[in-house]
Amino acid sequence: MKNLSILTIALIATLLLSCDKSPEKITAANLQKIATINTNGLTKQYVLENRFIDVDLDIVNKEINDRTKNKYQKPELAKAKAAIYRFYKNVSIKDGHYIQTIKSAKELNISDKLFLLFSTNIQKMNKSLDSLRAKKVEVEMPPADEKYFSSLLN
Repeated sequence: MKNLSILTIALIATLLLSCDKSPEKITAANLQKIATINTNGLTKQYVLENRFIDVDLDIVNKEINDRTKNKYQKPELAKAKAAIYRFYKNVSIKDGHYIQTIKSAKELNISDKLFLLFSTNIQKMNKSLDSLRAKKVEVEMPPADEKYFSSLLN
């Protein structure tokens, strides 16, 4: 997992948690592609229009695994990317932990289900970071930057 930021790992963990009951497993390799899968501007539209977002995670799974070269828009993936954008724009690093500054799904105009998945993922990531530090593993925690957020809007 070269060149993966903690934020990308957070996304992977979030989607893995949310897709447990999916008949088709999502591979880590496919999940790494999520920020690079082009939704033909649909993600940006969801972000700019502040549309309410809830997603069908089974459809997101299929859209990630779709091998066509973006011959059509991928609406569930676009909504998922927009929700990730909204949530992680409100996450910062403090004292070696990821801190979310929002307290409810309503603040982000996303479903409670997505908010809970993202919030739970932040908690699990922080526990994993603490565990790694306890084992004296050096952990780099790059903050999400504009390049990452721009990649989500494609």
